[in-house]
Amino acid sequence: MMGGRRLSNDSTQWSSRETRTRAGVIHWREMGPPGGLAVVFMHGILVNGHIWDNVVRQVAPQARCIVPDWPLGAHSHPMESDADLSVSGFVELMREFFESLQLERMILVANDSGGALTQIFLSRYADRVHGVVLTPCDAYDIWLPRLFKPLEIAATVPGGLWLFANLMRIPMMRRLPIAFGWLARRMPEDLSAKFALPWANSRHVRRDIGKFLRDLGPRHTLAAAKAFADIRIPVLIYWSTEDRVFPRRLAARLATEFPNAKLQWVSDAYTFVPIDQPADLALAINAFVLENGGASSVGTTGDPGISKTRIDRNQFK
Repeated sequence: MMGGRRLSNDSTQWSSRETRTRAGVIHWREMGPPGGLAVVFMHGILVNGHIWDNVVRQVAPQARCIVPDWPLGAHSHPMESDADLSVSGFVELMREFFESLQLERMILVANDSGGALTQIFLSRYADRVHGVVLTPCDAYDIWLPRLFKPLEIAATVPGGLWLFANLMRIPMMRRLPIAFGWLARRMPEDLSAKFALPWANSRHVRRDIGKFLRDLGPRHTLAAAKAFADIRIPVLIYWSTEDRVFPRRLAARLATEFPNAKLQWVSDAYTFVPIDQPADLALAINAFVLENGGASSVGTTGDPGISKTRIDRNQFK
């Protein structure tokens, strides 16, 4: 069942929604023209959909953009106490959410652990996806990266996540490598607070992310990779040359093993490309949408036979 409060009838403004699933209520936002191809943005653990805000504003003129807040630790409303938030349960939550929105054509754009979940979803439901854009993310033998292994351990120790979460209340702590320091070159303090406070403020949110952390691991991503050779949809691997967490070998391997993949590099960014280089990422997504049959004439300029997406980089400075 889908409901929620619409903030504006203008397709260039955010609309706030919610969808009830068996696991609980998923809060999500959308921007862009209704109908047609949808671009769904997948975030990773301990962040929420706000990581994509500056990207979505530049993609929405040509495609319906859907930005869920998944129950990965920075969500504001906890799931049901008995929700299955194992990796397999989470992928089924994705499927249920997408079906409830009746998304017949969608492009998934993913970052960080959202990329791992997207790969696993593809290994099971590739026929439901029109295309994929993978920015730096977990894959193959890396989930989580070694830098963040203490977080996995904390999820198995009583009080461990409470300690982590409360340290994240302190802005200086959020700038450390084990937090956001090596994930984003330019992390605004107000944005890092939006990520850190939900799990610091709610033991039920910590319960949700704890379930997920205790089950994730490279066995899931390695198993998903066995299906890549049979997935024929277009895939864009959009990776940072300066990522300090996910090595470039992951990007190269993904681009090799997906049969219809392209690899594109971006500089001056860490893992959180949506924060560090939103304009360039939006350009890449818009080009991908145009190339793969989702283009509208809205938000484009140039000769009638040539669509060029207009991006205002100045708004990100």
